[in-house]
Amino acid sequence: MTDANIRSLQSSWAMTLNDEQRNLLSNAYSVIYSQLSSMILFDLKREIFILSKSDKDDNDVLKIPAHVIIKGKAMPGKDVAILKVDSLQELPTLAINNDPTTRIGGAGIGIWIPGTCFFQYILAKETSIDPTLTAGVVSAIKKSIGGWPVIQMDAVISHGSSGSPVCDNNGRVIGLATFGTIQNTGGLANAYNFAIPMSVVKEYLDSAKVVPQVSRATVIYNEGLDLFYKQYYYKALRKFEAVEKLNPGYPGLAYYKDESKKKKYHGPG
Repeated sequence: MTDANIRSLQSSWAMTLNDEQRNLLSNAYSVIYSQLSSMILFDLKREIFILSKSDKDDNDVLKIPAHVIIKGKAMPGKDVAILKVDSLQELPTLAINNDPTTRIGGAGIGIWIPGTCFFQYILAKETSIDPTLTAGVVSAIKKSIGGWPVIQMDAVISHGSSGSPVCDNNGRVIGLATFGTIQNTGGLANAYNFAIPMSVVKEYLDSAKVVPQVSRATVIYNEGLDLFYKQYYYKALRKFEAVEKLNPGYPGLAYYKDESKKKKYHGPG
């Protein structure tokens, strides 16, 4: 705590203290803390939420309760946690690539939701949970010090994006982003970013007896998109209306529903 206070002072004063000054401050803080009454906290509870935006209101950020079913250990352990989201609505999902072999040279497309966006004061708060798409290539399959595989790719993992999905060209998840490599300059190295493969994630899914599947809302929504881009706007509209019954705030739904209404008399069927 003392070191954190000294760093905070240096930052606010825009200066660097020498060793003697740091020691004097450290001793002063030690005296102050020793004279404070001890504090005991009872009944502490940890609450976990996922953040989601409502498609009906771009400024509305929803907090949906969740809880941990099973988790591994932080890196260099198997940095995986399986959460149960407590929602009555059908949420957007991604399909999992069931091929246990990740191919070198294949796509490593990251969908990042960086927590650091909360500290970008030039951006509106609601944009902090907008995903960022980054395309890359799987450059190698390495082995961690624990002996299990990790996927090396050149798609840069931004700070706060751990746990984000890494997908192949078909949008199927091949792994979870977990860590990048720091250069001597302090920045992230472009070609040395790593993801935990789905083969490791499935260990935790199997242990928790969780069978992953695409939600009904996502299946119908994807069917609607397929019809929309084939210009079958009336049929697409029926699909989007079905999604709305399952989740009125499904991402992108309002746009495609409105566009289908405008174009349904101009398409082939």
